[in-house]
Amino acid sequence: MNSIEIAYNNSKTEYLISDAELFLQNLETKYDRLVLIVDSNIENMYNSIISKYLYISIIATEVNKSQETINRIYSFCLHHHVNKSDIIIGIGGGITTDITGFAASSFKRGIDFGFIPTTLLAMVDASIGGKNGINYDGYKNMIGSVNQPKFICSDILFLKTLPHSEVINGYAEIIKSAAIADSLLTEELFRKQYFDLSYIILKVANIKISIVSKDEKEQGLRKVLNFGHTLAHSIEKEYLYPHGVAVAMGMIVAIQLSFKYGYLSFNKSNHLIKLIYSYFDFASYPICINDVVDAIRFDKKRNGDSIDFVLLQDLGTPLIKKIPINILMENLYDICVTR
Repeated sequence: MNSIEIAYNNSKTEYLISDAELFLQNLETKYDRLVLIVDSNIENMYNSIISKYLYISIIATEVNKSQETINRIYSFCLHHHVNKSDIIIGIGGGITTDITGFAASSFKRGIDFGFIPTTLLAMVDASIGGKNGINYDGYKNMIGSVNQPKFICSDILFLKTLPHSEVINGYAEIIKSAAIADSLLTEELFRKQYFDLSYIILKVANIKISIVSKDEKEQGLRKVLNFGHTLAHSIEKEYLYPHGVAVAMGMIVAIQLSFKYGYLSFNKSNHLIKLIYSYFDFASYPICINDVVDAIRFDKKRNGDSIDFVLLQDLGTPLIKKIPINILMENLYDICVTR
C-alpha cells in the first residue's frame, strides 16, 4: 500500500492507494457508522460493496452540483440521525467529492468526511486540497468551503470500468501538474512512459499535496494550480464540455500567452502544445471566444480590474502574473480562433 500523509495547519489527511472495500471494512472500527454519498453510476456497478452501508446516491452532473442536492443530503442525514460519531464518505468523481465535502463541512457545523475517488481526474486533482462546493447560477464552485477530508483512498480497480474518454479526461490535470512542477514527468508523458499507473497517480497527487500543504487557503503558491483553468471554467460554463477538455484548451492559451509575454521559448511552448494535442482531439469541441470572455469576469481569481493568470517561465516553473482584464481579453481574442 502506498500512502502520503498531508499536514495542514489544523488537520491531517492521509492519501493512499489501496483496496477500497478492505479500507472501508477497517474504517468501521473507528466510527459508529459509515455514511456514503455515492455517484449513481458507482451504485449500480459496485452495489455489493455500497449496499453494506447507509448510503444516498446522487446523479453527479454539473447541473446537480447544487443547493438542491445539498438539501437532499441534509434531509437524508437528519432522517437517519447522522451525528459527529459517524463519518460521511464520498464515492465517485470530482463532483461527488465536492458535494460530499461541502455537505459534511456544513451539516451540524462539521462532521468528519473522507473520499474514495473513482475517476482518474478525481484521484489526481479534484479530491485533493480541501476545496468543497457547489455551483450557483451556472458559475462553477461559487459557494463552498476549504475543509480537509480525513482520508483520500484511491483504488485503481475503479478505473477498469471507467470509459476511455474519462481516463483521458484525467490526463489534463496530469499534464498540468507536470507543466508546473515536473519537467521530467512532461517528457515521460510525451514518450507515453506511464510506468505503473499507481506511480503516476501518487506522483501527481504528491505534486498537488506539496503545494496545497504550504498554502491551504490559496494566498499565493496554490494559485499555480490554476494553470489552464481561468479559461477552462468559462468554457465549461458556456458549453458544458468535459473538465479535462476545457483545461487542455485553457493550457494551450496559457502556453501561448507565456510565449507572447516572452517567458517561454518557442521550442518549449511548441513542445508542450504538441504534448496536449497528443492526448486531446478538439475537433468535436468547437468554441467561439465571444461566448466565453464575459464569464471570465466572474472568475473567483479576479481582483478588481485584474486577474491572477498562471503562465510558464519554463517547463516545471510557473509564474503568476496579474493581468488587467482588458489586456487579457485582447490577447484571448488574438490567440483563440473560432472553430
